[in-house]
Amino acid sequence: MREQLTGLRHGYVDIDQLGMCYPARADDPDREVLQARVLGGVVATFAAAGAELVVVSGCLAPRLLPLYEEVVGDAELHLCLLSADPDELRRRILERGCDEDEVRRVQAEAAELEAGADPADTRQVVLHPGAADPRQVARLVLERTGVLTAPRGPATAAPPVAVPSDAPGRVLWLCGPKAVGKSVAGWALFQALLGSGVTAGFADLAQLGFFSDPPADDPQDHRLRAANLAALWSCFAGAGASHLVLAGAVDTREDVERYRRALPAAEVTVVRLRAGADDLAGRVASRGRGGGPEIAGEDLAGRSAEVLQRALAAALADQERLDAAAVEDVCVDTGGLGAEETAQRVLAACGDLRP
Repeated sequence: MREQLTGLRHGYVDIDQLGMCYPARADDPDREVLQARVLGGVVATFAAAGAELVVVSGCLAPRLLPLYEEVVGDAELHLCLLSADPDELRRRILERGCDEDEVRRVQAEAAELEAGADPADTRQVVLHPGAADPRQVARLVLERTGVLTAPRGPATAAPPVAVPSDAPGRVLWLCGPKAVGKSVAGWALFQALLGSGVTAGFADLAQLGFFSDPPADDPQDHRLRAANLAALWSCFAGAGASHLVLAGAVDTREDVERYRRALPAAEVTVVRLRAGADDLAGRVASRGRGGGPEIAGEDLAGRSAEVLQRALAAALADQERLDAAAVEDVCVDTGGLGAEETAQRVLAACGDLRP
């Protein structure tokens, strides 16, 4: 969709990335209210940064439209439901390696979503794109919603200022060079915390900072990500979380402090993951074969050997720079370790994890 939005300042978020907090509360078992509340904070942050449009993907239901409208405030909301006939859905689900039980579940969910859409509501659009490729689907969505032809006010932009979260808790932030395993080890760490009986959340920093126009003095948009993280943590803590596992790159101590200022009541421990050249080479190659996390922004799967070699060189250079920058509180050598083993080593290195 990015190509069709050239010239329009826009942000993107997958709502499923905004609700990874478990166990869920009894009054919000599918974490739909939690996701919506975090989304409200994220939309406000993007708007403050000058976004004219925020694209949201994920499991959004027509029946929750009043809740979404409430949390996004003055923003104009369009809900576009992408669907497919039962046979096409079955083909796609089976291609993912799922069984017939999952096929039936997804088919029932699709039917329920379509039944909940109101054809008389111009804010709701239902599309059956069939075998169209993603670019064609994006074009259809923009055409049917009328987003590109809607009148726009004067564009304003200012670096978003995080509203600090006053929620206490323990934050374990896994950083390091590309392909070192931040996300997969972070998820394993998150699972380990859940297994210990605490209520915990997980967030990938990259998923909080997809914006078309980052400022020149902050190309990684740490200001925007820190503001979004503060909004997310306040909501997670409100849902009972005492711990947060955070995965994401950071280059300087100054940027680390930016995040600490956004979470002043939480104890933030920065854990840098490190790996030798051979381990990094193997992990970059694995990502190229599709072994990385299935999240937005993954850019190594299916790439050429030349691209992967450049990625490895960049990762090694990043690691050398991080060795000198000393952004971390704890450094964990992940050489020869899988995700679960790395998570256990992080837990051992961080000691008492009580908030």
